[in-house]
Amino acid sequence: MMSTNFNSRLYRAQVYHKRLQVKVHEFRTSMYTWYLDLDELERLGKKHPILIGINRARVYTFRDKDHFRFWSDDEKKRAAAPELSLSDAEGLPGKRRSGGTGKPQSDARSPESDRFGNVRRWVNHYFREKELPVPHKVFLLTNLRYLGYGFNPVSFYFALDKDERLYAILAEVNNTFGEQKPYLIILDQPVSESEDKRIFARAWKNFYVSPFIDRDREFVFRMKLPSEKLSLGIDTYEGATPILRAAYSGTRKPIATSQMLSSMARFPLVTLKVIVLIHWHALRLFLKKVPYFGKDDTDVLIQKDEHKRKEVTHATV
Repeated sequence: MMSTNFNSRLYRAQVYHKRLQVKVHEFRTSMYTWYLDLDELERLGKKHPILIGINRARVYTFRDKDHFRFWSDDEKKRAAAPELSLSDAEGLPGKRRSGGTGKPQSDARSPESDRFGNVRRWVNHYFREKELPVPHKVFLLTNLRYLGYGFNPVSFYFALDKDERLYAILAEVNNTFGEQKPYLIILDQPVSESEDKRIFARAWKNFYVSPFIDRDREFVFRMKLPSEKLSLGIDTYEGATPILRAAYSGTRKPIATSQMLSSMARFPLVTLKVIVLIHWHALRLFLKKVPYFGKDDTDVLIQKDEHKRKEVTHATV
C-alpha cells in the first residue's frame, strides 16, 4: 500500500480501443480515474470537503445510486441494514458483543454517517449471497461525477482478504441506456500486490453495450491487482477470434488537492469527455458501415438466452 494517510489514490490513465473485425477502428485517449478504499469514503469527504462529496454535490461526487443498479431498491434497503457481525470482515460467523455483557451490539450508524454511503454494505451483502467470504477490504476503480455529471463504462470492485490478497473482482458494466450488468470473477487462488500476477477470466457478454457488437459474444477479462501501475482490459471474442481489444493502463498518484487541481486543468470535463467519445466513435463506425444491432431486437434475444446471463465466472492466475 501507499505510504500516505490514505490507501485511496488517483491513476493518470490511458484508454485504448481497437476493433479488429469487419472494419479496423482504433483510438487512444488520456484521462484519470479513482481507486477508492470504500472504508475511507467518510475520511476523504472530510479531508477534502470542497472538492470531494459523498452523496452530496461537490466538484467530485461519489453517489451510491451510480452503483449496484442491477439490484432493486428493496434489495438495497435489505443490504444496507445495520450489520451485527464484527467477524464478517473475515467472512466468519459470529456476533459482535459488548464488553462482558454477552449481548449483541448493533453496528448501526448515525444519520451523519449514513450520508457517507452504503456501497460497502451492499458489497458485503452481495458476497454473502454468493456464499463467499465478506471482504476485509474493498477497492473500487471508478469515475466520480465531475460537476454533477458522470458515466462509467465499467467499474471494478477488488475484494481483499485479511492478508490483503485479492480473491474476487466484481465488474459493473454499464451501457448508455442506464442499464447495468454485474460480472463476478472468482480467482482460483488469491494473489497479493507484490506477486504482480495477471488474472484471466471469460464470461458470456449477453448484454447490450455497443450497437456495433452482437450481444452473443464473450468478454475476456485480463487484469492485475492495481499497484504502482494500473493494467487491465476487457476484450470481446467470438469463439477464438478477437473482435475488440480494450485496455486501461495508468500510473498511481496520491489523492491530494494539488493532484486534483492538476487533473482538472489537464483533463477538463473528464466525465463529459467519456460520453462524447462514445458517441463520436459510434458515429464513425456507422459511417464505416459496420453492422448495427438494434436494441429492441437484441433485448428479445438477451431474454431468450437468459442461461447465458451468468454473473459468476472463475479466473485463472
